[in-house]
Amino acid sequence: MGLDKCEQCYEHQALNRNVFNYVKWKHRAEKSRQYLIMATIFMVASLSGVLLFVLLISGVIRVPQTDNSTSKVSIIKEEFGITREGVKIDRYTLRSIANASIEIQVLTLGCTITSIKVPDDKGQVDDIILGFDDLIGYERTDNPYLGAVLGRVANRINKGTFKLNNQIYHLPINDGDNHLNGGHSGWNKAVWNATVVEDQLTFSYISDDGDENFPGEIHANVTFRLTKEDELIIRFTAEIREKMSPINMAIQPFFNLAGEGSDSIYNHEVTIFADYYLPTKLDLLPTEIYTDQPAIHFYTANSLDIKHGKSGHDYGKHSGFSMVPQNYPDAINHDTFPDSVLYPGSTYIHTSWYKFTTAD
Repeated sequence: MGLDKCEQCYEHQALNRNVFNYVKWKHRAEKSRQYLIMATIFMVASLSGVLLFVLLISGVIRVPQTDNSTSKVSIIKEEFGITREGVKIDRYTLRSIANASIEIQVLTLGCTITSIKVPDDKGQVDDIILGFDDLIGYERTDNPYLGAVLGRVANRINKGTFKLNNQIYHLPINDGDNHLNGGHSGWNKAVWNATVVEDQLTFSYISDDGDENFPGEIHANVTFRLTKEDELIIRFTAEIREKMSPINMAIQPFFNLAGEGSDSIYNHEVTIFADYYLPTKLDLLPTEIYTDQPAIHFYTANSLDIKHGKSGHDYGKHSGFSMVPQNYPDAINHDTFPDSVLYPGSTYIHTSWYKFTTAD
């Protein structure tokens, strides 16, 4: 579909029971020609010159390590700022040794991706991630989760209520009548511990039993890694102690493939190859539909209204888009949706694989 100037909010859940969602973004701009293609199990993204391939495996599963394409990367740590509570926040920069133009920056605050810089087919490097220049921006109350990890449950839970193991849980309401992205103090606001081992940057966080009224103590990790093929691999894992809990970890970078300072994404095109889409009501909660695989949440920033982003840029309606691989909204309240419960003794694993290259 082309993204024209219209009032419709493009916020859909692309579903696939055949384990393969395929999304293609095409950006038509003279400045940088790239294509973005994404899929649930194997995603490819590009913008008329730069290709981005994304692999996602999601669920409460155990899988073997299969990627052997690691190489030396530069990982630099620097202080980014001090929170209002007096906590130091660090920024990590991952840069490919093979191609110094590929650069990823991530904060310990919310594991937030603040920048992804990639060259186009002419060698011009652009930052394609919406964000802020300083910590004050990321702590703003009107920050719509730009680049941040979402948890413990991404997306919405109807009325902030669910039943698990014969007990009813009531969560904070922070989106109309519903619970959104972990509540008032979701994982996007947590300060994560960071460790660097060779080419891997891992963030760790312990979400206590009762955190935002969710049951169980969860030990969560998010690992960022660059490979010799200029691939960014983001791996989410989580384990829980004693109790069961719903979980739906995700990360929400907002892209503008013409560069984060560009006015809009109206010159982008998107094609989503999926078996189904998940219909939603006016409150963006789903009506029921059967399927057995995770989805991609496609959102084109219909409600975005940010003043003074990076370099003073304003991010208005349709200034960017996000495609967030995840389970279905409100899955905990739908028996026919994929199981979103993390059980003691099991491991939640969700991997996204991004490859940056230049098209012929």
